[in-house]
Amino acid sequence: MISPDVLAVSGIKKTFSGIVALDDVSLTVETGERVGLIGPNGAGKTTLFNCLLGILRPDAGQVELNGVDVTGHRVHKRAQAGMGRTFQRIELFSDTTVREHLLIAERVRNNSGAFWKDLLGRGRPNAAEISACDAVLEMLGLGEVAEVPIESLSLGQGRLVEVGRALMTDPQILLLDEPSSGLDRSETNALAATLGAIQSERGFAILLVEHDVELVAEFTTRLYVLDFGQLIAHGPTTETLASPAVRNAYLGAGAAVAGAADDAADPPKADTKRGLGVAGAADGAADPPRTDTGRELGAGDPPGAEPGTGGEL
Repeated sequence: MISPDVLAVSGIKKTFSGIVALDDVSLTVETGERVGLIGPNGAGKTTLFNCLLGILRPDAGQVELNGVDVTGHRVHKRAQAGMGRTFQRIELFSDTTVREHLLIAERVRNNSGAFWKDLLGRGRPNAAEISACDAVLEMLGLGEVAEVPIESLSLGQGRLVEVGRALMTDPQILLLDEPSSGLDRSETNALAATLGAIQSERGFAILLVEHDVELVAEFTTRLYVLDFGQLIAHGPTTETLASPAVRNAYLGAGAAVAGAADDAADPPKADTKRGLGVAGAADGAADPPRTDTGRELGAGDPPGAEPGTGGEL
């Protein structure tokens, strides 16, 4: 019997200099499913993402993509196998146009780009590459800015280009790392609507890491919650957000008790797009400042990680 899980993660453990970042973490994502992953700052979300993507090698555990063990595979091999991703901090080539950016992704996917020709300016996209690029541009509503330099785009448009680059690899699962970061509520809603429409058309799965609890509540159907490197709750999104364990992790034990006495069907709400915040704060102002890497804790790159992958444990 073929498993419906496009992504199956079991028993992932990771430590840094004796500090436990992930402790026996397991999760699954089925084909076409929208799954969320949340947790307070330092919970281990970025470390788990990096283990899934191959940026970090877990100390124990297994990552399977469509039933194939990819735990030992490098990043590009996982991408070729159907794992796409976006970044918390936008990572784009500022000196290219939107169309050129997507064409680069298409050539990498097909391993068809003659690099020396591109360096000499002799590389020319073929009809198939142009067609694939145009299809994604139209899907994302970026056709009017196709020839615009990346550096001239708004942040919201830049997020869409990142999504477009991932879509050019024809992913079976798309890992989204805080796609709403830096966006206002209207831009976040527009991005969510676009992602939902494209997913419905193409049928890939989504694993969403987010601080914006409102976005998670509206966009995902199932949710995992990390705290201090351990899964403390998982299940249907609304029920999981309302659980005492999740309220306690975000707002403290007192809030969890009070919340349990309220309508348990209502997920915790926040006053800002940053969701519940941390350490008893219900707004984004309580979140600790970010570093220029866009990652959490500001602890620099963990040992064994590629430069610039972030410092969250």
